[in-house]
Amino acid sequence: MKKAGVSPFSSRSRTALAAQAEPLGQGERFVSVTDVLAEVSQMGDNFVFEDNEEDQPVWDFEARLGSEPPTEAAVEPEVKRVLDPEQADILSAYSSEQGFRELTVDDLKARLEEGAGVLVLDVRSDDEYASGHVPGALNMPLDRLSAAVKGGELEQHKEQSISVICASGSRSAQATVRLTKVFGFKDVANVRGGTRAWVGAGHAVEAVQL
Repeated sequence: MKKAGVSPFSSRSRTALAAQAEPLGQGERFVSVTDVLAEVSQMGDNFVFEDNEEDQPVWDFEARLGSEPPTEAAVEPEVKRVLDPEQADILSAYSSEQGFRELTVDDLKARLEEGAGVLVLDVRSDDEYASGHVPGALNMPLDRLSAAVKGGELEQHKEQSISVICASGSRSAQATVRLTKVFGFKDVANVRGGTRAWVGAGHAVEAVQL
């Protein structure tokens, strides 16, 4: 397959270049890119691959070379469809559909006052916990949570109602998902807004003297 007005870059051209190549090793040859470009420039600005090798559909490469790359605007709708949560099959672990539950600091305060047997699990660092925490809260930093659970430190609380709290509600959300989805705890809720919201609502805190 040849086109009028263009020069073929065929297996014969490759053979000519190979003859000029420097030996590299057994079965291998080193071809200078400079030599390749020089020969192509002598052929002219346009060239095509010659379709004389049945096992290589070279017209595919020729079409690809002559086409424009897709623009960002053309790709964007496809990306948006992929990322559209309404079309996604996977639900977030932090969604109510997946059993993720939250309560406000006022809800937590009421439950503690009712004596409902709630365990408040504070997953902030030791220093944060010491600076002020919900009265009676158990401190277990997020980065030690998995090891602590595997070590049986929370085994006695596995069937208990647990309210997980941190500074703002982010780390505690991670801990809530980890406890329910990974370790099989049944009654775990994240405290929305964390200790900051607790303090902001005027509720009392305990501090640890270091």
